Amino acid sequence: MGLAPKLSTNLFPMCSIDITLSAKISFSLNLQDQTRNFFFQYISEPKSDWFVLMGLKAANWATSAIMVTLRDENVYNDLGQIDVPTLIIHGIYDKVVPFTQAEETNKLIKNSMLVPFQYSGHCAFLEERDRFNQLLSSFA
Repeated sequence: MGLAPKLSTNLFPMCSIDITLSAKISFSLNLQDQTRNFFFQYISEPKSDWFVLMGLKAANWATSAIMVTLRDENVYNDLGQIDVPTLIIHGIYDKVVPFTQAEETNKLIKNSMLVPFQYSGHCAFLEERDRFNQLLSSFA
C-alpha cells in the first residue's frame, strides 16, 4: 500500500495561518497522517505538501462544520429518489468511505453505474486522473 512521504521542511514558511509554531507543527503532522488515509498510491512530496496546505489554508470553523455535517447528515433514505443517470467512481482502497458503501449507493440509485478504481483510495480523481477524466467526459 502506498504511503504519503514525510512533510518537507519548506512547508511551514508558506503557511498563512497565524498560530504558534508548535501548534502549526502539531496540526500539520495530523494532516499528514490523514493524507495517508486519502491515497492508496505513493504520492510525491510536493503533492503531499499541496494536500496538507489545502487543509492548513482552510478556515478551521468551516472544516469543523463540514465534519459535523458529514457525521450527522443521513442521506441514505434520499438515494432511492434520485432518478437521473448517475456515475459513481470509487477507489476500492478508500479508507474514508469504504467501497461497500459505494456498492450500496449503486443499488439504491436507479440508473446508476459504479466504476471501481483498482489503484485508488479516496482521491481517485488524483490517483487515476486520466481514467477519471476519460470516464467523466464520456459520461457527460
